[in-house]
Amino acid sequence: MDISRFFVSLSMLVVVFCAAAIAMFEVSSFQWPGMDDFIWPTALGLLVISIAALMVPVVPAGRRAITLSPHKISFAVSYAILACYTFTGVVILVFLPFKAASGI
Repeated sequence: MDISRFFVSLSMLVVVFCAAAIAMFEVSSFQWPGMDDFIWPTALGLLVISIAALMVPVVPAGRRAITLSPHKISFAVSYAILACYTFTGVVILVFLPFKAASGI
C-alpha cells in the first residue's frame, strides 16, 4: 500500500469517527446509556495511532516512501487532517484536568 493511501484511509477513519461522535452527542435519539465508555477509548486509540502516524516523516524510511509516492497532495491534506486531530486531542487531554478541577 502506498503511504499516501494509508494516510488518506487513516484520515478518512478519523473524519468519519469525529462526524459520528458529533452526531451522537448532538442528536438525542442517537444517544444511549454508557456511550462515553465507547467514545473515549476509541478517541484515545485513534489519537495514539495518529500520533504514531505523524512520526512517519521523521523516520528515513518514511521520508523515502513519501518522496516515492505519486500522490503528494493527498498525503499533505490527510497529514494536515491528522495533525489537526492530534493537536485537538492533546489540547483536550491537557486542559481536561483544569475543567474537572473548576467544577464546570
